Amino acid sequence: MSRVTSIEAYSAVKLNGTVKKLAFDVYHILFNHGPLTQGEAWKKFFPDHDRPTITPRFAELKRRGLIAPAGRRECTITGTRCMTWDVTPHLPSALPPPKSVKEQLREAQDRIAFLEKELKRKGTRPANVETSGTLIQERLI
Repeated sequence: MSRVTSIEAYSAVKLNGTVKKLAFDVYHILFNHGPLTQGEAWKKFFPDHDRPTITPRFAELKRRGLIAPAGRRECTITGTRCMTWDVTPHLPSALPPPKSVKEQLREAQDRIAFLEKELKRKGTRPANVETSGTLIQERLI
């Protein structure tokens, strides 16, 4: 990967402000020190943060197209073979807006209807299938 295009992407990401601060901090570390494993990024550059606050930023940056797996090697922190991550030359892709509870419920009901049809087609039907839709509605509301 060419660091020239990565520099352009880095500058655009820094200026447009669409990446939250902690995610941008992870992006900045990978840009300057990558490729790194998640453990290395956390231990070397974010020792004051709990690891569970750092590792989700990798998934967020990957979803946005800003970082990508760069291979596997032994992590200097854990001693196990881990994925390494590095920046990409891409600008951040827009995230879809969050779904409303009604949309989530409709999708869940559609999924239940599909699974019930599949169960009927295969000739099996568990006893609790009738209440599954009600249970999901109660959990979402």
